[in-house]
Amino acid sequence: MVPSRSLLHRRGFTLVEMMIAVTLLAVLAFATVASLQQAARVTRLNSQTLTALQLAHSEYERLLRVNFADLGPEAFPDHAPEDDPPLWIDEAQGIRASLSYDFSGYGELENSSRQQLTDARAGWEHNIWQGATVFLVEGEGAGQMGRIASNTPNTLHLETPLAFAPRKGTRYMIDHGKTVTLTLRWQDRGRPYEQKLRALVVNDRQGALGF
Repeated sequence: MVPSRSLLHRRGFTLVEMMIAVTLLAVLAFATVASLQQAARVTRLNSQTLTALQLAHSEYERLLRVNFADLGPEAFPDHAPEDDPPLWIDEAQGIRASLSYDFSGYGELENSSRQQLTDARAGWEHNIWQGATVFLVEGEGAGQMGRIASNTPNTLHLETPLAFAPRKGTRYMIDHGKTVTLTLRWQDRGRPYEQKLRALVVNDRQGALGF
């Protein structure tokens, strides 16, 4: 018995429908796999970022216990990924981090006026000290302090003038301490990542300045 034309047409449409369904399933499966891969990547990077923050906080806690005079680049050189002990971001994957220290917010003044304090070696980010307080801690002019209105890379502009202008060589600290920026850098599958922590170490023990 030969199938009727209408039956052949129904079989043909059924085959086309199956092909469409298979294609749709393949597209959906591909999208699902891609979403799962993206979710796994985000979870992995979030875990690495959290680990980096924990390492940075741990190092900051260590700095708080160090003699204030020793806080500086001479005593705290950068830590390379291959250095021991390793700073593990993901030990199971063999991912280590480097750690760099940047100490700022203190130093010796150059020629300054009552309302502008200049440190030629500072290299600050524009207005990073806006709203902070600068203390003159040693030298001619010591004992004065002023609120910072703005700053350029090497000059602090005060909201109100000091009683008298400090001389060259007068030492200062912003917010009565040393600000440290800890930067951890690592690579995951060829891509670079970094995490920073910026915090203040106050000279609360009134010890030697170390600069």
